[in-house]
Amino acid sequence: MKPGKRFLSSLLAAAISFSSANTVLMTAAYAAEDDEKKPELTFDGEYELDDSVSYYTYFDTANSKEVQENLEKRLLSAMGKRDIRDITFRDLLRPTTLNLSGLELEDLPACMNYMTNLRTLNLSNNRLRNDGLSALNMIGCTKLTNINLSKNYLTRVPSWFINSRVTTRNISENFLTGENPRSIKALTDEYYYVNGEPFDESSLKTRILDSIRFNDNSLLPDFLYDYDYPPYKFGDENPWDLDFAAWDFSKFIDEDKNTKVDSDTFVDVTVCLFKDTTSDNTKVTVRVFLLDGKSASSINQRITQLLEDFKKLNKAEYTEASWNRLDVAQQTAAAIQGYSGADMEMLSNALSMLNSAMNNLDKAASTFKATLDALVKIGATYKEADYTPTSWAAFKNALDTLKELQSDKDATATRAQRAIKTFQRAQSGLLSSSLSVPATVPKTDFEKIYGEDLTRTYSGTMLDGTKYTWTFNGKDITSLSAFTPEVKNTDAVEESILIEAGSASRYRMFSTVQATAFPGKATLELDVDNYADGDYYLYKWNTAEKRSKMVGTAVVKDGKASAVLSEGGIYYISKNVRNFDLNSRRFKTDHSKKVVVLPLLGSYNVSTLRNSMDFGSYVEVKDQNGDSVSNVSILYADMTVNAPGGDKYTFKLSGDLNGDNRYGFSDVSALLTLVVNNGDLTYGDINGDGAVNMTDVSRLLEYVVSN
Repeated sequence: MKPGKRFLSSLLAAAISFSSANTVLMTAAYAAEDDEKKPELTFDGEYELDDSVSYYTYFDTANSKEVQENLEKRLLSAMGKRDIRDITFRDLLRPTTLNLSGLELEDLPACMNYMTNLRTLNLSNNRLRNDGLSALNMIGCTKLTNINLSKNYLTRVPSWFINSRVTTRNISENFLTGENPRSIKALTDEYYYVNGEPFDESSLKTRILDSIRFNDNSLLPDFLYDYDYPPYKFGDENPWDLDFAAWDFSKFIDEDKNTKVDSDTFVDVTVCLFKDTTSDNTKVTVRVFLLDGKSASSINQRITQLLEDFKKLNKAEYTEASWNRLDVAQQTAAAIQGYSGADMEMLSNALSMLNSAMNNLDKAASTFKATLDALVKIGATYKEADYTPTSWAAFKNALDTLKELQSDKDATATRAQRAIKTFQRAQSGLLSSSLSVPATVPKTDFEKIYGEDLTRTYSGTMLDGTKYTWTFNGKDITSLSAFTPEVKNTDAVEESILIEAGSASRYRMFSTVQATAFPGKATLELDVDNYADGDYYLYKWNTAEKRSKMVGTAVVKDGKASAVLSEGGIYYISKNVRNFDLNSRRFKTDHSKKVVVLPLLGSYNVSTLRNSMDFGSYVEVKDQNGDSVSNVSILYADMTVNAPGGDKYTFKLSGDLNGDNRYGFSDVSALLTLVVNNGDLTYGDINGDGAVNMTDVSRLLEYVVSN
């Protein structure tokens, strides 16, 4: 069992108290003379009916991802909605009937407490235990009269189930003492070990668990312990619920892990299905005999028991090889036991051989023949062309394994169980080769959230199976226009990107189908399997310059990369630092001439320049000899500014219009000409007011005269 989203709801963080005089449990507007001025509130008076529910995480549960998705589909269907993000508390009032039967639910969402018009609720045939109902108090559901909690794993009855207003209720086939209760039993309730025999605690627990069934002889469900990888790993976390009470064999086991007893004894072990319950229906006790083996009668007792166990076995349920070994061992043991001259050594050897064969008896895959045949038949209905290459490859491998097991007489049940689980995971992991996102998101989607702290998300899948999600926030929307969300993982320029980034750089390329500006800033999240968590540099391909420019950063966490984008294009992420524009928030920059302009007045050091630039920590400043200078060095016109990737900028003095790196009357004259002709601001705007005028001429003249 792999837990999905954890239940985060704050709904029950504080108890809802109601005085007997004010127990108004129905959802309604507060009646008052100025009713129009009062908002319509939920039954507890905490939220307005038009509030969005999704932002309170009331749909989150601890179910697996697949179960959670199916749960949300049922809830959406009940409310007539298509998107969880659009649901308000008012929408929760719509359902009068809610059917969540057969979803394998282990947890329930708190939003159900606000479905106060419910009359019928069906939660049957799930995996619900008492802690899975902890989110519900149903105190506002005063119209609820029909509840079905049958076929779950409850050991206590919830208080809201026995409320007097509920006229039709079903809680059968739970671990209660009422109607048709569930319970567990042990098919084998006695186990034997002889002094000196190897004693593996995990192996014994596995044998005991394999013999436990429900009272209707069905197997325990896989969510109670890990069916995928037996023998089971017993520790603090796995299995999650099963508990072995009074399990202490330490005094009967020597340092070599063999049994050590002075006389015949036994230990009673109780297996409890849930650690948090006192229900006798969830418990079963088995007895483990430890025989001293000092007498022929002691060994004979053990052999007799094993031979009786053998008679109960069904040959068809086991692999051919393991059954043949056991058959030979039991015939040998029976012959020795019937031989009047058998001594202790002969009996001990016969017991050891029989015990080993019994312990190594393998269930055959043929016990799952009907399931294997059905799944292979289902697998044949899928078409490769409908799915992404990666997901199809996993599915095909899983299907091929099932086919092999159909004819393998020595294939074990363990292999069959694992193969069935693998096939189910591959089946649910199939990704459609067509996009799940709309071809175009209409501008009306953005109109609905414009200026608000509300989000819209759009998810899709690339052809290689990579999933991606766009997230827009209404506060970041700058233009109301349509948006094309499709993202691709290939482009004709990738060969150039590979050369630029270097094959060892672990770059990841993607491109957006929309090449123009987006309606606003959006966060793109996409799968990047096998990438370490951390910050990566984001590059955008410049078609005109035929190279990429570093435009920001991307964050990788748990196999997903997130980056904020505002326009389309071809991007890639990498750990390497290279090309970026030398943009400064303090110094003017002429990119066409590769020039950084130094102001007329004041002196500035390298640190000031770097702090004013994006990615400034990677900028290198060199003197006229090509040597790097320190952060405290003063900037001069004969220095150069270098960025990783080869861009080299020179400095030019603001007002140095003839380019001789000094100020003179010729510069004053040239500046006066700029004023008359409305010339370039880049080098002539001395005082930085955004214009070239006589104020700039006066400032430059003053500087020339005084220096």
